Amino acid sequence: MRLKRYDYTDPGYYFITICTHQRRMLFGNIENEAIHMNELGEIAQEKWREISNHFENVNLDYFVVMPNHIHGIIQIIDSQSVETRHASSLQNMDIKPISGVKPKSLCAIIGSYKAAVSRQINRSSIPSDTPIWQRGFYDHIIRNESSLIKLRQYIENNPLQWQLDHENPINLSKR
Repeated sequence: MRLKRYDYTDPGYYFITICTHQRRMLFGNIENEAIHMNELGEIAQEKWREISNHFENVNLDYFVVMPNHIHGIIQIIDSQSVETRHASSLQNMDIKPISGVKPKSLCAIIGSYKAAVSRQINRSSIPSDTPIWQRGFYDHIIRNESSLIKLRQYIENNPLQWQLDHENPINLSKR
C-alpha cells in the first residue's frame, strides 16, 4: 500500500522489499551467515544493478538478494538536475516502462525491475507461466539520516540474521 497523496517521483530515499511468489526460495540459500546465490539470484542481482542505467532519476544504494526476497534502497533524484542517459536504453534492454503507472515513479521502477527479472528467468529455466514475484512490494520512505543508516545496517546484516528474519520460511510457520 502506497501512502495516499504522496508523489513517489519525489526526490528521496526509499527502502524496498520485494518477495518471491509464495516466498519460494528461488535465489539461493544462506550458509554460514552468507547468501549463496544460484543462477536465478544472479539474474535478480544483475537486473537490480542495471536499474540506474534505465532510469536517469535513480541512484542505487545498499541492497541484498536473499533466498526469497530482496531488500534495497533506491534514491530518486530530481530528474531535471541530471544529464539524460542514452535515450534508447529502455528499448534495447529488458527493463521497459509499465503502462498505467506514473513514469519515473517508484512503482514504475520496481514494476520494470520485476518484469525484467521475470522475463530473464523465464527464458533461462522456469516455465513462463510460473510466477516469480509476490504481487506488489513493500516500501518505506526514509525521512532522515539516522533511519538511512539503520536501514543500510539492516540490509548489510540481513544474511547474518537469516535465522531471525520474518521472511525465512522457518519463521513463517511459527506465525
